[in-house]
Amino acid sequence: MATLNATNLKHASSSSNNIVLAADGSTTISNLSGGVGKILQVVTAVATGTASNNSTTFAEITTDLRCTITPTSASSKIIVTAFLSLAESGGLITVRILKDGTTMVNQPSGYVSSTADGNACSVVNSANNMFPIPVQVIETAGNTNSRYYTPFWASVSGTAYFNKWPTVAVHDTTSTMTVMEVAA
Repeated sequence: MATLNATNLKHASSSSNNIVLAADGSTTISNLSGGVGKILQVVTAVATGTASNNSTTFAEITTDLRCTITPTSASSKIIVTAFLSLAESGGLITVRILKDGTTMVNQPSGYVSSTADGNACSVVNSANNMFPIPVQVIETAGNTNSRYYTPFWASVSGTAYFNKWPTVAVHDTTSTMTVMEVAA
């Protein structure tokens, strides 16, 4: 590998250059035992629209947050992270991340498939306050088939709001979702 304007760093106990820092900012590390996981791909989505839900049945929050990914290896880890701006008019919101709109990722024991029973990735009790709620799930890809990940929500009681303050017409915000494939 030819590298222009590179700086070679040598470990004190080694006679070879183990780390090469190239002028373009890239780094090459050699002579590692074990290996290093790396991010293979990243898919992101941003939702700026608002929504509300007063149902105890889980529904997709918005298709704007769907992240479609095709893993390059069945052994890769898929890390899904969502930051959802949620508010509730007086009750609980439960959130789940579903794969292909049907399979809950990181399904807890005692899972109930359709109702807002608290078996969720995240639970919000905001009582007329709006919070950016972080939700993260991790799974092994299992195959190299294309799939999408998306957040679903349900309201245990009251009305749930997405990207919107419950009692004021202003103060709308945004939510994001990121799906990463990481080499095992």
